Amino acid sequence: MLGKFLMVALGGGLGSMARYGMYIAMDKYTIKTFPVATLTVNLVGCFLVGLLFGFTSKATAGGAPTGWALFLGTGFCGGFTTFSAFALDNNNLFKNEQGLAALAYTIFSVVIGILLCRLGMGLSGN
Repeated sequence: MLGKFLMVALGGGLGSMARYGMYIAMDKYTIKTFPVATLTVNLVGCFLVGLLFGFTSKATAGGAPTGWALFLGTGFCGGFTTFSAFALDNNNLFKNEQGLAALAYTIFSVVIGILLCRLGMGLSGN
């Protein structure tokens, strides 16, 4: 069990460093009035988690995640962007013909997430 947590931790650390590196690199070459780096990280993370999920779901046939899935998916992609997990959750809901649940999940995540972020900022004096 500890080994699985270490795989996630190592992947998460590398994913976080990759996200930070992308922000630094893109800051030099992108406009400052639009969050291009965040958008890019989110989109790349969605692609990577989809690719990884496609490969690992064939290998595990719906079973427990392999070490590589934990390292790359939960760890690296999770550290790189949690938006990738959001996208994967929605795709799984649609795949299971739960379109209404996917729509509710999206609306709640985006709208309530933004409102809670604003509330947190307000409570902190910003």
